[in-house]
Amino acid sequence: MVKKKKSATPATVLARFLARFIDCLLFVLPLAFVIAAFFIDTVSFLIAMDLPGATVADVSRSSPVVLVVALLGMCGYLIVQAYFLATRGQSIGKIIVKIRIVDAHTGASGGFLQNVFLREMLNALL
Repeated sequence: MVKKKKSATPATVLARFLARFIDCLLFVLPLAFVIAAFFIDTVSFLIAMDLPGATVADVSRSSPVVLVVALLGMCGYLIVQAYFLATRGQSIGKIIVKIRIVDAHTGASGGFLQNVFLREMLNALL
């Protein structure tokens, strides 16, 4: 008995768009926290400097800590995405939308080289 390969149905353009949108949103979310932290920190600095007797040393500057945490979050997200793409053929967005990357000839996931390096990294450079 010969096993037939599963035929993969291509995902719709809408499903692909939604998956990419979710992935981009999750990547940019830590950046939004950094922007908000800098804005809040700047406003609190300006308010504190308007008080009588206030000096620059009196104002807490937490922005570098927030920046490091956000950068670590973004790097962690990229590592998780690369792992899922290499092992499952899915990013977090693709998992939510229930689509995955498969090799058209074998029906299997393409692995790290095809899914992560060729599809994601090279597309990001273009």
